[in-house]
Amino acid sequence: MDLNKFKAENFWLRAGLTSMILIYLGSISIINRGIIAERKSLIDSTAYYKNKYLELDNKIDSLQTEKFSVEVENGRYELGLDFLKERNPNEYNLVKHFIDTQTE
Repeated sequence: MDLNKFKAENFWLRAGLTSMILIYLGSISIINRGIIAERKSLIDSTAYYKNKYLELDNKIDSLQTEKFSVEVENGRYELGLDFLKERNPNEYNLVKHFIDTQTE
């Protein structure tokens, strides 16, 4: 009888340990899924902000190109006005007065 009793107790001990191990492994699996999902969302958000940075960088480059073009054009007008000032000061004064008073 004692041997049968020992086997029965041993069975319940093994069943309890097995169920605890299964529960432990299941909880690790669930936690691991959560961590993987969190990392994936972090990677996705990092990629999103990286794309936004690249878009902003492209916009800055295009604005710098546009600024350079406008500065070159303004420089040409200034050189033209300097040339007009040397050749014909009266016309220069007329143009300068027009630019100062008639344009916005």
